[in-house]
Amino acid sequence: MPLIRSNRAIVGDWVHILGAGTVFNMRFGYTNYLELSRADANLGFDATTLGFPQSLVSQLPAAALGGMYPRIDIDQFEHLARGTGPRTNKNYSFQPNISATRGRHNIRGGLDLRYTNVYSDNYGNAGGTIGFNRDFTRSVFGSTVESTGGNAFASFLLGAPSSGEVPVNLFPHFQWTFAAPWVQDDWRVNNKLTLNLGFRIDYNSPVHEEQNRLNYIFDTTILNPVSSRVGQPVRGGLTFAGVDGNPDTPWKLDKNNYQGRVGTAYQLNEKTVLRAGYGKYYLNPTGEGFTNGFSLATPLIASNDGGRTPTYALSNPFPNGVQTPPGSSLGALTFLGRGPGFSNPDFVVPNVHQFSAGFQREMPWKVSLEVSYAGSRTYDMQSAWNGFNEPSQDFQRQCDVTLGGNRNFCDQLLPNPFFGVAGFEGTTRFTNPTLSRFELSRPFPAFTGINMTERNDGKLVYDSLQVVANKRWFKGLTLNGNYTWVPRWTETGTNNGGQAFIDNVSQVPVNGPYFSQRKHRITASGVWELPWRDRRDLTGMFLGGWSISPFFVYQSGQPWDMPDLELIVDPSVAALSGKKEGQFIYGAKPCVGQRNATTGKYDLLAFSTAYGCTEPYFLIREPFQRRTTQLRYDEFRRPSYWDLTVAFSKTTPITDKMRFQVRLEAFNLFNSPMYDERGYGTGTGNADFGRINRNTNAQSNFPRAFQLGFKLIF
Repeated sequence: MPLIRSNRAIVGDWVHILGAGTVFNMRFGYTNYLELSRADANLGFDATTLGFPQSLVSQLPAAALGGMYPRIDIDQFEHLARGTGPRTNKNYSFQPNISATRGRHNIRGGLDLRYTNVYSDNYGNAGGTIGFNRDFTRSVFGSTVESTGGNAFASFLLGAPSSGEVPVNLFPHFQWTFAAPWVQDDWRVNNKLTLNLGFRIDYNSPVHEEQNRLNYIFDTTILNPVSSRVGQPVRGGLTFAGVDGNPDTPWKLDKNNYQGRVGTAYQLNEKTVLRAGYGKYYLNPTGEGFTNGFSLATPLIASNDGGRTPTYALSNPFPNGVQTPPGSSLGALTFLGRGPGFSNPDFVVPNVHQFSAGFQREMPWKVSLEVSYAGSRTYDMQSAWNGFNEPSQDFQRQCDVTLGGNRNFCDQLLPNPFFGVAGFEGTTRFTNPTLSRFELSRPFPAFTGINMTERNDGKLVYDSLQVVANKRWFKGLTLNGNYTWVPRWTETGTNNGGQAFIDNVSQVPVNGPYFSQRKHRITASGVWELPWRDRRDLTGMFLGGWSISPFFVYQSGQPWDMPDLELIVDPSVAALSGKKEGQFIYGAKPCVGQRNATTGKYDLLAFSTAYGCTEPYFLIREPFQRRTTQLRYDEFRRPSYWDLTVAFSKTTPITDKMRFQVRLEAFNLFNSPMYDERGYGTGTGNADFGRINRNTNAQSNFPRAFQLGFKLIF
């Protein structure tokens, strides 16, 4: 979504010399960063154009903005409208530092102090959201075989939405405090050896909301007060920061963020220098916690029988009106029938150990060569878990047909003990007389899915070889070259800061290459000044002053995000990783099988047979079947790319102090197509599974372009 940003900043410095070799410096700053959404263009319209009753439209949060058209999402089609959410960031900083030189020691120390404030006026989709999919126009309920059946636009024409809500959001004021005292000593031990020694302590406060409008934990031990209304024990409920003796932050302060750093440089001889270093660092997490109860979404009830029959709710999607957030006043009764989230109260600040070792050598022909190893290990990375309130793996095994189970066991409708019970208003638990056995088998059936964030399951491992060569200016020629080899950059227990597990029930950890890993990167650049620069004849006039500056880059492909299917062969068997065949770039052999409900065997899809597959490598997962396929594999890679850009320039002297320059730049000189940012198809509804169709997918780069410029140099 395009954004409009507004920035204001005030920065000041005060320097005071205390004495010979001692300087005190104090820096202070204030920044105000405002972020606006272009979705404000959607204001001024409302849902009356869809036929919503005026009594409902007047209750929508958008009424305070003069109206806002609802967001309409139709699967396979472009959505209509979008929300708005301006955010203001105000940051105050103060950094007093002091440095002193004493003999062979250059000692520096100071304090980095920051106070961050975020004001979020998040109206979101204040006109409501309504979504349509193919489910209600399929011939068979819940069919996986009928993968292309139904039509979302047909559902829209019938007025049969599959989802929707009206969010009434909190406008919070989040606050963080960061303080880091530090000291460093650059010690020149002798003429050959230098040591850099440092120590730092980070104070990263948890998020705090100005009026304590945050959740604390989901307490699994309490007897929920709704039990007396239900007529049976109901366990579990939300708690709130700063209420009933709870801390006023969603997780505790991590107090032991001590960091040591050491670096060294040793001159082995007049042409060789050895370097090494190690440092421990802490990240600066800015999680905002949860505001369940202070923000509340009134859901659209699309069906009263588990998605079998639509309620045709489009004419009046929220017949009971829009609910008002109760804040913390309801205590454990908050968010009954919904899916709350909470933060891990024992969250610790993630830390990274960085280290490197290498040498720099002066080579013949004025070439310097630097070779080094650089690595890092990141621990306690942030992660999340959506399986907190999922039925057990043993229970779901009874519904998995691949293990001999029967899906109907989980789908069977049973009497709903929460039907019509006060406290569940606005949810299917209130409106549905029955619920599926699956829903009633949740550990805390009064709630739906529960998300736990600020976990510390993640680990990141990085290793690289880095080679840098530079040919210094000699006879008009300068060359620079870089090569980076990253054989390992893997993440475990987190997906780029997201989910910790590939399957929330079996809790198999994420383990695979980092999403942006490129094993090989080569860059080369230089400047060549043609001869005849100093000639004063016609040759110098036409040929002198010219220079050529090329820049070349090559990068191998990033990992491909795997489709939501089961991979049943070794990845190397199914991977193609950039093979080109005509208009297609293949990342995987499109051999996809789907279970035949009659025979129990897996039949290849039509496009798989057409490709020449004789057996499936990927299987469409059945309901309640656990995922075992990782999110990424080293063997499945997006396409690599290369690019050459060249600049030609001629500088002509006009006077002793004035020169005129003509510069022609050719970007992507050979017009090489790049698809490295494009993923291979993951859907099984057409033949583009596992490939990029260059006739229908745009390149991820600009085509060849020329730029001509003129400049007077004084």
